Amino acid sequence: MKRDRLRAVLTVVLSAALTLSWAAPSLAGNWPGWRGPCNTAPLVLDVRGKPQLIVAESEVLRGLDPAGGEPIWWCKGWGFGASPAYAAGLLYTEKGNEPAQLVDRTGQGDVTATHVRWKVAKMPGDYASPVIVGEYIYKIQKEGVVACLKLATGEPVFTGELEGVSKLASPVATADGRLYFVSTGKSYVIKAAAALEVLGKGDLRGSGNGSSPAVSGGRIFIRDFDFLYCLGTK
Repeated sequence: MKRDRLRAVLTVVLSAALTLSWAAPSLAGNWPGWRGPCNTAPLVLDVRGKPQLIVAESEVLRGLDPAGGEPIWWCKGWGFGASPAYAAGLLYTEKGNEPAQLVDRTGQGDVTATHVRWKVAKMPGDYASPVIVGEYIYKIQKEGVVACLKLATGEPVFTGELEGVSKLASPVATADGRLYFVSTGKSYVIKAAAALEVLGKGDLRGSGNGSSPAVSGGRIFIRDFDFLYCLGTK
């Protein structure tokens, strides 16, 4: 079935019976380049005691009411590949090698001029999603290179080499201050700090394709085109 991108956002809420509950309206009238969510995962956040569904789309970042899909706030955005990262009441979004920004999610209506804390005109990157730990944003900048930015300003803190790490490796942060950049190719564990410190590494020698890892029961699950891997202690 051909998708009609101009009628509804591809992100919808499903009931327990798997029936369509709502579909948000098209934004093509106000955002001519709008194509809906593009390979980004939504977030559900608590904002002043009420849930918000955060959706990064091709031309706009929005906070929606998950009960009915009504927009609460929106601003110019660049959603493609990398999903938003959230911490301390702030949303970081980027599109590889295009603008990146930090947004306060407490506004109403168009918050482009009021709730964007900072914006970088061109942020090196690709499909990998970032993660926020404490005062810093961590992300894969390109194949084999990890980057750290200041959350408060977007200024670079460091870039460093992780030889062979996939440009698609989205990091997982743990409570003990570690970051896991996992793929079915080369993987690394680094310390969440203001300088690059590699704590461990491994190589599954798989295809290293771009699936995001999942974590459950103290183990990491990752797949490529041929196998599903479970990583952890036996």
